[in-house]
Amino acid sequence: MEDNKNFVKEITNIDENFAQWYTDIVLKAELADYTDTKGCIAIRPYGYAIWENIQNYADRKFKCCYTVKLIWWLLIH
Repeated sequence: MEDNKNFVKEITNIDENFAQWYTDIVLKAELADYTDTKGCIAIRPYGYAIWENIQNYADRKFKCCYTVKLIWWLLIH
């Protein structure tokens, strides 16, 4: 039980700083990790599985409305 309390203490309060809370959750859940390349992250298998499920859900919703799916890649140099 004590380990669970310490685990939660390391996560920022959502009401104080949403962006930091989201980062804390993603890192703690091991969904993604920082890389040696500045500004890049590596999406881990479970994180990618969640992303695929979000895409599949969105695709089903978009197809019912006859929309076209577009992908815009952003490369920062």
